[in-house]
Amino acid sequence: MRRTLVVFVIVMVAGLSRNCIVAQDLASFEKRTTVKVLKNGLTVILYERPEAPVFSFYTIVDAGAVQDPQGQSGLAHMFEHEAFKGTDRIGTTDYAREKLALDKVEQAWTAYDHEDRKETGRDAKKVAQLKAEFDKAVEEANRFVIPNRFGDIIQREGGVGLNASTGMDSTQLLLLAAGEPF
Repeated sequence: MRRTLVVFVIVMVAGLSRNCIVAQDLASFEKRTTVKVLKNGLTVILYERPEAPVFSFYTIVDAGAVQDPQGQSGLAHMFEHEAFKGTDRIGTTDYAREKLALDKVEQAWTAYDHEDRKETGRDAKKVAQLKAEFDKAVEEANRFVIPNRFGDIIQREGGVGLNASTGMDSTQLLLLAAGEPF
């Protein structure tokens, strides 16, 4: 069974007036809420408050540490870190060359992992050599990376609170606010 549920929530957050919290009934809340399920299964929930010039989002991915092998970080934790790495245009000095370098990283990892997991006939020297080749490939690919570029752009535009975490059942990505301060 394939589990690919991803929930992406966008919320326009209202500022609180001095010492005042305004109550809202369910019908009013529902009128301002739009839910859209995309072809890929991504569910987008938009709650709009035009009186608040602030954008926030919270993304939940239905993959957490419970799916990881015992005692090892896995895809959920990797996704948490990769979420802010950038794209083919953000966070790279030359994506075409970076992509080729990333392909070499993948090939080097596959060779290293294959040899390292052998239950019989595992060659410790070959494992060390393949690990060194993998590390070198990663170093080469990192030459094209502009560290923290995505976060820098968010901060420059007024974003605060960009963060991520991995729990047992989910991975969360969070941006508390972007736009004019309250």
